[in-house]
Amino acid sequence: MTETIIEKRARLLGPNFSTFYKNPVHIVRGEGVWLWDNDGKKYLDCYSQFASQPLGWKHPSLIKAQAEM
Repeated sequence: MTETIIEKRARLLGPNFSTFYKNPVHIVRGEGVWLWDNDGKKYLDCYSQFASQPLGWKHPSLIKAQAEM
Protein backbone atom coordinates (compact mmCIF):
# COMPACT_ATOMS: atom_id res chain seq x y z
CA MET A 1 0.00 0.00 0.00
CA THR A 2 2.74 2.49 0.94
CA GLU A 3 4.60 2.04 -2.33
CA THR A 4 1.37 2.45 -4.31
CA ILE A 5 0.60 5.75 -2.55
CA ILE A 6 4.13 7.06 -3.14
CA GLU A 7 4.03 6.08 -6.83
CA LYS A 8 0.58 7.63 -7.32
CA ARG A 9 1.60 10.90 -5.64
CA ALA A 10 4.76 11.07 -7.77
CA ARG A 11 2.73 10.50 -10.95
CA LEU A 12 -0.03 12.99 -10.11
CA LEU A 13 2.02 15.74 -8.44
CA GLY A 14 5.03 15.64 -10.76
CA PRO A 15 8.79 15.67 -10.22
CA ASN A 16 8.95 19.14 -8.64
CA PHE A 17 6.81 18.14 -5.65
CA SER A 18 9.01 17.08 -2.76
CA THR A 19 7.98 14.87 0.12
CA PHE A 20 9.52 14.58 3.57
CA TYR A 21 8.12 11.29 4.81
CA LYS A 22 9.26 7.69 4.71
CA ASN A 23 5.79 6.21 5.22
CA PRO A 24 2.99 8.43 3.89
CA VAL A 25 -0.27 8.89 5.74
CA HIS A 26 -3.22 7.72 3.65
CA ILE A 27 -5.77 10.50 4.26
CA VAL A 28 -9.29 9.47 3.29
CA ARG A 29 -11.46 12.20 4.83
CA GLY A 30 -11.32 15.81 5.93
CA GLU A 31 -13.71 18.00 7.89
CA GLY A 32 -12.95 21.47 9.20
CA VAL A 33 -9.33 21.41 10.33
CA TRP A 34 -9.34 17.62 10.90
CA LEU A 35 -8.18 14.78 8.67
CA TRP A 36 -8.63 11.02 9.10
CA ASP A 37 -6.47 8.25 7.72
CA ASN A 38 -7.65 4.89 6.40
CA ASP A 39 -7.32 3.40 9.91
CA GLY A 40 -9.58 6.06 11.48
CA LYS A 41 -6.75 7.98 13.18
CA LYS A 42 -7.53 11.72 13.48
CA TYR A 43 -4.98 14.42 12.58
CA LEU A 44 -4.99 18.20 12.94
CA ASP A 45 -4.29 19.61 9.46
CA CYS A 46 -1.47 22.08 9.93
CA TYR A 47 0.25 21.31 6.65
CA SER A 48 -2.19 22.59 4.03
CA GLN A 49 -2.85 25.87 5.86
CA PHE A 50 -6.55 25.11 6.33
CA ALA A 51 -5.98 25.05 10.09
CA SER A 52 -5.02 28.73 10.00
CA GLN A 53 -7.85 29.81 7.71
CA PRO A 54 -11.58 30.03 8.41
CA LEU A 55 -12.59 27.74 5.53
CA GLY A 56 -11.81 24.22 6.68
CA TRP A 57 -12.39 21.11 4.58
CA LYS A 58 -16.20 21.12 4.35
CA HIS A 59 -16.85 24.82 3.89
CA PRO A 60 -19.53 25.36 1.20
CA SER A 61 -17.39 27.76 -0.84
CA LEU A 62 -14.52 25.25 -0.94
CA ILE A 63 -16.81 22.42 -2.01
CA LYS A 64 -18.35 24.64 -4.73
CA ALA A 65 -14.91 25.64 -6.04
CA GLN A 66 -13.80 22.00 -6.17
CA ALA A 67 -16.98 20.99 -8.00
CA GLU A 68 -16.38 23.67 -10.62
CA MET A 69 -12.84 22.46 -11.40
